[in-house]
Amino acid sequence: MQNILDRERDEMEVVVNYLFSHNFLLKEFEREKYQLAVRNKDIIKRYLQVIGWDFIVDEKHGCIVIASPHYEHRLKLKKDETIWLLVLRLIYEEKRSSLSISQYPFTTLQEIKGKYETFRLIFVTKTKLRELVQMGKQNQLLRPIDNDIELDDCRFQLFHSCIHVLQQGDLNVLYERIKSYSEGGDQIEMDEETTIN
Repeated sequence: MQNILDRERDEMEVVVNYLFSHNFLLKEFEREKYQLAVRNKDIIKRYLQVIGWDFIVDEKHGCIVIASPHYEHRLKLKKDETIWLLVLRLIYEEKRSSLSISQYPFTTLQEIKGKYETFRLIFVTKTKLRELVQMGKQNQLLRPIDNDIELDDCRFQLFHSCIHVLQQGDLNVLYERIKSYSEGGDQIEMDEETTIN
């Protein structure tokens, strides 16, 4: 740490604080912070290891993630939040296979609703939809392209950070997880842990 300039040390402090408050650092939004973190990834990784946090640099997708292995630092999701994230992750996985790595998948509200119908899940209320979209925006998982998020043709851009939330593996695992909610109805209360802190 002594080898780096004071200015760069100050910049790294900004990057680490940003990661603690956002969990994700996407090249798409924060190019300078991202490049600084990649340049100094060994230093940042060692620092975070001291306090027990994981530092994941996914250069392939332009995404940096920090995560606590301790559950008390992870967000406990409600059932509807977990289902929403699983559905987004499923759509992301289905679409990204046909895109280049640098491209982000797009979806529509109608497509999201269609996934809920496929799994015989009741779609969320308009109020809850706004909350879920806001949660996705705050955590850099998605961006609404159109203004009215309640319209079926509203488009959403899905970011590569989706890979690192509710890490589930392949599509079959995602299908099974979502299916378990439709079969369990309201009796399954979620205590899902996610990398969102």
